[in-house]
Amino acid sequence: MAYDRFVPDEYTRRLAQINQSNPVMASVDIYNSAGALLAGKGTEISASVADKILKHRLAAALEEQVALTRSISADELFEEFQNFFRCNDDCERIQQVHGDEALLREMCQAYAGHPLLVQKFTVFATELRTELPRSLFCAWFGLLLCKRLKLPLAECRQVFLAALLQDVGLLHLAPEALTPQGDARLIKMYRSHPVIAAAFAKLVPTLPREVAELIQVHHENFEGTGIPFAKAVQKMPLLAQLTVACNLIFDCQHGIADRPFLLGQLLPALRVYSTLYNRAVFGEAFVLVSHTKALLPQLQDTPERFRQFVSALLFRYAFLVNWFKEVQVVTVKIWEATKGKHTGALINLAQSIRITVSSSGVLSEGMVRWVSHVEENVLREAAEEMQDIYLLQWILEALLVRFMRCLESLEQSSDPAIKEIQAPITKALRAMVAMEKHLRPQSLTLREEEEVTFNLESLFAD
Repeated sequence: MAYDRFVPDEYTRRLAQINQSNPVMASVDIYNSAGALLAGKGTEISASVADKILKHRLAAALEEQVALTRSISADELFEEFQNFFRCNDDCERIQQVHGDEALLREMCQAYAGHPLLVQKFTVFATELRTELPRSLFCAWFGLLLCKRLKLPLAECRQVFLAALLQDVGLLHLAPEALTPQGDARLIKMYRSHPVIAAAFAKLVPTLPREVAELIQVHHENFEGTGIPFAKAVQKMPLLAQLTVACNLIFDCQHGIADRPFLLGQLLPALRVYSTLYNRAVFGEAFVLVSHTKALLPQLQDTPERFRQFVSALLFRYAFLVNWFKEVQVVTVKIWEATKGKHTGALINLAQSIRITVSSSGVLSEGMVRWVSHVEENVLREAAEEMQDIYLLQWILEALLVRFMRCLESLEQSSDPAIKEIQAPITKALRAMVAMEKHLRPQSLTLREEEEVTFNLESLFAD
């Protein structure tokens, strides 16, 4: 997954856009790779100059040859964190209890010591404002985890700076690649953003090489289905696992359901993740968020809304338990046919699903009987447990969907061993696709006209 930093891309256009309100100047003469002058020192990077630059391969990376008139200073970065806390009450409470303001200020000063980093982060915070909360969260929460794990100050800086830079690669992608939505070409572009960001970090001479290494892995996962290299994280160094954990928590908070969770509502997820990922990291994360738990609004509303919420859990359970059975059956067939050859990610994903189910009890008979009892008697004192089950169902569904996507790719394989079991793979896929349709976000709250009958004996029958 090569990236040529001497070839101008979308970042050039973004500099021209910023130039309209914050002048961007060539800090040196800008030449192409053949030695032709494209823009003299002091030239403003206007739209027309950007168009000219975009037609050439440069003699040096553009970032090294331009300067912003105004950049985000250490104090302004610190204020960005304060604004982030003000907009996120749960984060503010955690900062008040566990935060270290002096340490955060020290990290902001460390950021200011790298001019190229400051330039890139300023452009990122200006142009991709909606992406900024992830970077701020991972920098802040990663710093808290480092402190609780008693890591050296140098490693704290690496985690902090890597988080600030981890998504700056998005600046180099066409805008449509930021939301690829099933387009294979755009998905491939999006998957490259950690590589691009890491290539930039390597360009900054004052940054430790470990920062680039952390950036490259921030979207990897347990199963080996992440981006950009699909590496399983279990054998990665501690700082890499910590970086992955911060991004995973942010994704869990914002990306797996139809509404964001508060950090304190993620406690059951952190218990599950501690069985899949680094136990010490997620154990400390659990401590950090444990006092910020709160109930979802619909669990505090009328008894009828509470009952509908619990009914939706049972509705989803009926599909999840059968989807899990399909995964078990087809995984055994694939393993017997391939002995894991070229199917490692899918087998790891099946293991992740199995561990999630066994460690959480989310598909246990006892759990579904309890939820049925809560629904029948409208036991509102069980609201917190219902919320935990709701989150665990979402985590499991996200894993099941990833398994289905892997299975779709495997179905297209030309491997003779896979061809021999084509029929059961296709059968399992059809069943999974049908179940996913029923588990679309709109089904979270049952419509008034929907009636679902549950037969517990049939659910657990072989």
